[in-house]
Amino acid sequence: MKKFLQLLCVLIFATPWVSAQNPDSDRVRFYVQPSAIVAYPGDDFDTVGGVSVAAGVTFARNHSVELEYLGFETERRRRWSEYELEFEYLFAAYKYRFAITEKFSVQAGVFLGRFEQKMSPAEYGTWYYNPQPDDDFAGGLSGTVEYQFTPHISFVGGIKMIGQAATRFTTSGTVGVAQAGAKFSF
Repeated sequence: MKKFLQLLCVLIFATPWVSAQNPDSDRVRFYVQPSAIVAYPGDDFDTVGGVSVAAGVTFARNHSVELEYLGFETERRRRWSEYELEFEYLFAAYKYRFAITEKFSVQAGVFLGRFEQKMSPAEYGTWYYNPQPDDDFAGGLSGTVEYQFTPHISFVGGIKMIGQAATRFTTSGTVGVAQAGAKFSF
């Protein structure tokens, strides 16, 4: 995880330098994007709300790279084995922006990262950490719409389809996420 974060930091901080070498690029813009999410982790678990926070850089007008944390907690639907499961993701993402109008755009993105799951049996209330899941990588695709209110504030909404491998607590599959939030550029 440490090497992954180091590589991601180098990528994010080297991006403005690469963009500055391109005479056709616009100003580099950094951004922070907090969002509320609704997650659908599959048929065995309840659909729930959660949070997402992304920080990134936009360069050459249409390209963005970002680091995103996404987390939510859900319960198992089958009541014969009640427990809560916390999902936490850390992604590196690339997004390409397609401008529809001056203020409205859509983005398509790909992301790759790591996930962690913590289990809490409902009757005990104690968290158990899964130190070695079968596969702790996740990735997927995203689609986003953005409406710019001012040069520094935008509304952002979209969907993510997260593919992940099996762990001790869940089977492999896809987690669907819808999110809405604000994007603050500077």
